[in-house]
Amino acid sequence: MTLAGSALREHCPTLRFPCPCTRGLYEGIPAPKAPKEESLMSNSARLTAALFTCCTAFACTQGGAKNSETAAPVKATSQPASKPASQAAVDGAKGGLSSADRDAVDPDGVVRRGAVLSEAQILTVAQAYAQGDALKGKSVKVKGEVSQVCQKSGCWFILREGGQNIRITSKGYKYFVPASAPGMTAVVEGELDVKTLDVKTAQHYADDAAEATGEAPVKVEAPVKEISIASIGLEMRK
Repeated sequence: MTLAGSALREHCPTLRFPCPCTRGLYEGIPAPKAPKEESLMSNSARLTAALFTCCTAFACTQGGAKNSETAAPVKATSQPASKPASQAAVDGAKGGLSSADRDAVDPDGVVRRGAVLSEAQILTVAQAYAQGDALKGKSVKVKGEVSQVCQKSGCWFILREGGQNIRITSKGYKYFVPASAPGMTAVVEGELDVKTLDVKTAQHYADDAAEATGEAPVKVEAPVKEISIASIGLEMRK
């Protein structure tokens, strides 16, 4: 390190070397041979210039740091600038995540809840009902008309075909459907289950159904076989 570089380090111990303005002083550029008096004068002049450069560089770095602190932060976004129409429709299906916004409908008039439906084959209510035992525990995709819906919160609804019914809920009760769902055509996808309801549970369901339709509740006197689907996704259309 040159004499001027050493002096500069002594006066500005916080200066980081090498920097573009003082690199020559730090790395050392051999000085031409000269008389001792001339060399000392030269070193003194170089030291003065280096100290001026150091102070200027320090002021610049402090100003730059202050500007970076006061600059408005740029908000990162994970959303693309534009989306395909189909993706926009899927992103619009965020209503119905609570009973408070159960009536949310996408801009295209479709009620979408949960996951996007797969390309699996669609079964009718009658087909799913007839194959219930064989399909138990399996993922199915079923289409039918909504005949009843829970009026309190929209946590369940019934798909009906003829005299056969399938009760639909959302897996984990993660979404809810509109009170106006009866009469709509729904496609649901989820795990099918077949179970026998005891009289108390069956009567509770019958009372709920009566409340949804305004009819007198049916009195349940024996266990009832029920087919249900815990859906992970659904679409409803008028």
